[in-house]
Amino acid sequence: MTEHSEGIVEEYQLAKREFAQQLLHSLKCRRSFDPNLFRGALIAPFETVDSTMNVVHALREDSTLRERAAYRVSESYASDEGNRCEAPIVALAREQLAGRGRMNRVWLSRPETGLYATYLFESEKNIDAFVGFSLAAGIAVLRTASDFGVSAKLKWPNDLWTVGLDQEPIGKLAGILIESKVSADRRARIAVGIGFNLLPVDESLPYQRSSLAEHVPGGVLYADAFAALTIEVFRVWNEFLQFGLEPFLKEWECSALLTGRKVSGIYQGETITGVALGVDRNGGLIVRLLNGSEVTLLSHEVTIGSFSKREPE
Repeated sequence: MTEHSEGIVEEYQLAKREFAQQLLHSLKCRRSFDPNLFRGALIAPFETVDSTMNVVHALREDSTLRERAAYRVSESYASDEGNRCEAPIVALAREQLAGRGRMNRVWLSRPETGLYATYLFESEKNIDAFVGFSLAAGIAVLRTASDFGVSAKLKWPNDLWTVGLDQEPIGKLAGILIESKVSADRRARIAVGIGFNLLPVDESLPYQRSSLAEHVPGGVLYADAFAALTIEVFRVWNEFLQFGLEPFLKEWECSALLTGRKVSGIYQGETITGVALGVDRNGGLIVRLLNGSEVTLLSHEVTIGSFSKREPE
């Protein structure tokens, strides 16, 4: 066992085998499960980690850790010789000690209250081909909420908020963090971190928070939430590989929380204010500023700090 894997296994508790088998059973029993999408995919459940984003990269590099922590979804074998593993890997945990979101913000990751997972994919495509994938990943999260009958909308670029009958936001239900890089063998490596709130927490937060339990009578079992989300993430990944962002844009626009609302945020160190008009073909947010000019914002360049009720038509 390498020093890296020893540190992770000793510091963080692996999930019990029974729990891992429950996750796999829930995944395979869903009607929408397609074994072809999961060829060679590995799932590694933990009780507690610092961050599933960190752990999933360790799993990619360390074959001994994969043997200790990961379970193969499908019997179809993928290349995993030595330390080389190109199959998708999913790391999930009941608790994160250092969960993070965009701009290194802290993501509240209390035990048992949320689903915290990172999905790691690789592709031979140029990494520039994955510009806008954060919006496609948002569609996976949106569809998961819809599977459980929860009405929600996407707040650009990476949040899912529940909404009321008037379509006004209630609280943040899920968040997405995308990290991409080029591996040593020149493959695009895309990590999709998702935090999904399952239960409410009794803590003061700088934003309104929502959870599945507050909108689904009887709540949602952890394994069921994981299965629904994982299937949608894998479906979106495979569709994006084939067609890019284009097939998701209409669905995204129909579920966009900010379109038609006055927004303010920080862009290149300065505060900007305007009305969100929608997203462009690359996933950028188009905003009409108060002086009438339009700018297109990229997710890594701007933080949306506030937004108003939708502007009248």
